[in-house]
Amino acid sequence: MATSAAAQRDPFHQFRQKLAESVGKTSAAFEKWKYVLENQNTAASDEFNALTRTIQVDLKSINVDVSNLNKVINAIEANRAKFPNIDDAELGARRVAVNELASKARTMEEFMTSARSKKKMERDQRSDLLTTAGSSGSARGGGLGGDDGRRYAKGAETVQQRRAAAAAREAEQSEVLTDMSAAMDRLHGTSTQIQGKLQTQTVLLDEMTENTEVMEGLMATTLRKMDVLLEKSKSGRICCLIMLFAIAITLFFLIIYL
Repeated sequence: MATSAAAQRDPFHQFRQKLAESVGKTSAAFEKWKYVLENQNTAASDEFNALTRTIQVDLKSINVDVSNLNKVINAIEANRAKFPNIDDAELGARRVAVNELASKARTMEEFMTSARSKKKMERDQRSDLLTTAGSSGSARGGGLGGDDGRRYAKGAETVQQRRAAAAAREAEQSEVLTDMSAAMDRLHGTSTQIQGKLQTQTVLLDEMTENTEVMEGLMATTLRKMDVLLEKSKSGRICCLIMLFAIAITLFFLIIYL
């Protein structure tokens, strides 16, 4: 009964479901990001930049959740006696479930940072640079000499400034993401410690309940035997009452003076 109660209080499946929903949401955003990467100019797409930031934040959150769930699984594996409701098969199934979700997140992260993806984004940036500079250079229909050449150079400089500003924003966003990741790691670490202590206390309470039931059984047996003894001997009954009275007096004085 105690084991069943502990199993009902087990929060693992709730946290795993939450993690699975996060991975599913991020996967949907990743498919949109991938479509823009393969079919549009990423340098000119505000949607692509927004999706990139969103997915980066979500992946960091997922990685933190995976790390903390693995810590819990490792703690259970290292203290098998404290978790009698979780056998080896269940522990292995939990590890497999977490690893599968982690693998999906890792696949998205690796694709976004792959050489192929970076090359496509670099080509889009060069294309955007040439388009902007070319538009400035041909604004009056002339060639690249004189004023048109200066306009071309100015257009190229403008694009370079824009790219530098974008790089600065990306660096700032990366720093923010790092700070968020550290904060989330601390928060999840604290919650994991609290959860571990609660589970340990739950197991101890279940053990205390079982021990109390055993003691109650022994006490009932002792009282029955005492009743039999007192019924058989009047002198035994008197001695028992005297002993109980002496114990009560002793406890009374101990309470007063201590």
